[in-house]
Amino acid sequence: MVETLIALFAMTELYQSPNFNPMTSIINYAANKFLPYLLLFIVLFSTISWEKWEPYVIVALIFFIDKFSFKTGYAVAFCEGKGIELDQ
Repeated sequence: MVETLIALFAMTELYQSPNFNPMTSIINYAANKFLPYLLLFIVLFSTISWEKWEPYVIVALIFFIDKFSFKTGYAVAFCEGKGIELDQ
């Protein structure tokens, strides 16, 4: 609980900072979310042709991994926030 309050205080302090730029946050989020996909697509389809089936399977697996890891991370954060023990 104390860690959560400290994190909220730090975020509030950051947003109230005169140096805070929301555009930088948007660019950072977009680069971290979409740029890895773009780079993977470029590498996959430039090294393996469009006619082969392997790049499409790899892309589908990448989307599955991303979706699954997000749901897993959300579930862990939810359990930790509610005080549910994960080691049982």
